[in-house]
Amino acid sequence: MKHVRMISSKRPVHASWSDDVCFIAFLINKLLTFMGGESPFFLFLEDKCHINTSGNNTQT
Repeated sequence: MKHVRMISSKRPVHASWSDDVCFIAFLINKLLTFMGGESPFFLFLEDKCHINTSGNNTQT
Protein backbone atom coordinates (compact mmCIF):
# COMPACT_ATOMS: atom_id res chain seq x y z
CA MET A 1 0.00 0.00 0.00
CA LYS A 2 1.91 3.00 -1.26
CA HIS A 3 -0.51 5.60 0.12
CA VAL A 4 0.18 4.58 3.73
CA ARG A 5 3.52 5.47 5.25
CA MET A 6 4.98 5.61 8.73
CA ILE A 7 5.17 9.04 10.31
CA SER A 8 7.71 7.83 12.84
CA SER A 9 9.57 4.58 13.33
CA LYS A 10 9.63 5.00 17.11
CA ARG A 11 7.20 3.17 19.35
CA PRO A 12 5.63 5.29 22.11
CA VAL A 13 7.39 4.76 25.44
CA HIS A 14 4.15 4.44 27.39
CA ALA A 15 2.98 1.62 25.10
CA SER A 16 5.77 -0.76 26.09
CA TRP A 17 5.50 0.24 29.76
CA SER A 18 1.75 -0.32 29.90
CA ASP A 19 2.08 -3.63 28.05
CA ASP A 20 4.54 -4.82 30.69
CA VAL A 21 2.26 -3.75 33.56
CA CYS A 22 -0.74 -5.47 31.97
CA PHE A 23 1.21 -8.67 31.38
CA ILE A 24 2.51 -8.76 34.97
CA ALA A 25 -1.00 -8.11 36.35
CA PHE A 26 -2.34 -10.92 34.16
CA LEU A 27 0.32 -13.38 35.37
CA ILE A 28 -0.18 -12.49 39.04
CA ASN A 29 -3.96 -12.87 38.70
CA LYS A 30 -3.59 -16.29 37.11
CA LEU A 31 -1.11 -17.42 39.75
CA LEU A 32 -3.31 -16.20 42.61
CA THR A 33 -6.40 -17.78 41.07
CA PHE A 34 -4.55 -21.08 40.74
CA MET A 35 -3.62 -20.90 44.42
CA GLY A 36 -7.23 -20.13 45.42
CA GLY A 37 -6.96 -16.40 46.07
CA GLU A 38 -7.40 -13.06 44.38
CA SER A 39 -6.20 -9.49 44.61
CA PRO A 40 -8.65 -6.64 44.02
CA PHE A 41 -5.83 -4.35 42.87
CA PHE A 42 -4.55 -6.73 40.19
CA LEU A 43 -8.12 -7.56 39.12
CA PHE A 44 -8.67 -3.82 38.66
CA LEU A 45 -5.47 -3.50 36.60
CA GLU A 46 -6.38 -6.46 34.41
CA ASP A 47 -9.85 -5.01 33.79
CA LYS A 48 -8.32 -1.66 32.79
CA CYS A 49 -5.90 -3.41 30.43
CA HIS A 50 -8.68 -5.27 28.63
CA ILE A 51 -9.71 -3.17 25.64
CA ASN A 52 -13.12 -3.94 24.23
CA THR A 53 -12.78 -4.05 20.46
CA SER A 54 -16.35 -4.95 19.54
CA GLY A 55 -17.90 -2.49 17.11
CA ASN A 56 -21.01 -1.32 18.90
CA ASN A 57 -21.84 -1.71 22.58
CA THR A 58 -25.49 -0.64 22.48
CA GLN A 59 -28.07 -2.91 24.03
CA THR A 60 -31.51 -3.36 22.53
